[in-house]
Amino acid sequence: MRVVAFNDKTRDLSDASGVSGSDAAGLGRIVADMNALIPGGPTNLAAGLKAIAAHKPTDIYVVTDGLPTAGDSGYRSLNPFSGCSALWGGSTSISGECRARLFQHTINNSGLTKIRTNVILLPLEGDPEAAAFFWRWTALTSGLMISPRGDMALKRKSREFEIFSLSFLDIISCGFGAVVLLVLISPFAESVLPNFTSETKRMLEEVLDAEARVTALESALEQELELQEEVEERLTREQTKAAEAQNALRAANAKAESLSENLAGLQLVERSLRNSSRASLTPNTSQTRDEEVGGIPVDSDYVVFIIDTSGSMQAIWNRVTKEVENVIRIHPRIKGFQILNDNGTHLISGYSGRWIPDTKARRDSVIRLFRNWKSASNSSPIEGLGVALKRYVNPSQKVSIYIFGDDYTGSTYDPVIKTLRTANTNRVTGKPLARVHAIGFLSPTSNGRFETLMREVTRQNDGTFVALPIK
Repeated sequence: MRVVAFNDKTRDLSDASGVSGSDAAGLGRIVADMNALIPGGPTNLAAGLKAIAAHKPTDIYVVTDGLPTAGDSGYRSLNPFSGCSALWGGSTSISGECRARLFQHTINNSGLTKIRTNVILLPLEGDPEAAAFFWRWTALTSGLMISPRGDMALKRKSREFEIFSLSFLDIISCGFGAVVLLVLISPFAESVLPNFTSETKRMLEEVLDAEARVTALESALEQELELQEEVEERLTREQTKAAEAQNALRAANAKAESLSENLAGLQLVERSLRNSSRASLTPNTSQTRDEEVGGIPVDSDYVVFIIDTSGSMQAIWNRVTKEVENVIRIHPRIKGFQILNDNGTHLISGYSGRWIPDTKARRDSVIRLFRNWKSASNSSPIEGLGVALKRYVNPSQKVSIYIFGDDYTGSTYDPVIKTLRTANTNRVTGKPLARVHAIGFLSPTSNGRFETLMREVTRQNDGTFVALPIK
């Protein structure tokens, strides 16, 4: 594994021979060197890729905050950059169009277009097209792009350094084997043998006898396999019963906990009314959970899904269903959830205005309905956001909203931004009432507008945008 830092120049933070994922001391030195770096200067992605290419990587992880602003000195002679004087010192600023051209030229000439590439795109204002370009790069190489929440880079941990928490460095140090296909081609030719009738008859009898023994053995084996399947089925049934009993116990404990929390909430409201204090309506958050999975905060008790149900999303509906299940699964203590489409239509109208309880039986039932859900869609989440913020978001509950989509058809981005800024802001603290995350899918209709909007939406609402690769 190698780690290379770059701006207008490159610096190899690894040892001369690289660092193994099991080398705790080597990984610690890399982290220390990274903490000592002070960002500055232009972003020369071409220089970084050139330094990496020399080591013939199998996987690449790029951490950056936007499109490149500098390139090789030879770019001046290329026609696409005739109007980009900033590349050779003729200007102190560079246009978005020139940055896009520079990015495409850098990737096409890197010699790394077949290497799986993953990108962590840090938040940055003023670079709206970055998410679209980086997503297409990672998707074409079967990689992943993630844009983490805004305060992730500034957050400091109080606990001591532990080498086993360096999951990012562990992952990229994994090796990949090669698969070798051996093809054996044997020539065929006619064989002329003497006609030994008696010998042939004896050999034929031996073959028939061997086949009879094989048949008997196969029959015995089949009986043993059937017996084994019956035992496994009984074991599975017992395991299912045990799991159902555990789920029932957890449900009972969750209900008791919910009743206890409701009682505490009523007592808090009673005290608030008695004291006529508006500030006391804010719930106690002295023990706020702070958990993350893959850069996504999962400390919410309730989850709302707003899902584009247009034709392009229906074409990949099985994958959309799987990602919904994954999101529910990564939240360790979810109490309830709700599913709307981007027009604000509920999957289950009977639960409109109420949370769907997160039990195994209810979750399985909802997923079965979701797999066959077809509803009108305009590929714009503004109506769904309006319903979610009005009915399911309030200061007393920890709520996360997940927007699933592949395209945005609105004329401008302003209505979505304004809706969230107005309805998702705590009037006392000024912070978002609910986290807003987004999951992006690539489809033939994707035009870069969904990822551009969602990167800004998640940045302003303490969320994370995850751009999924093509599968």
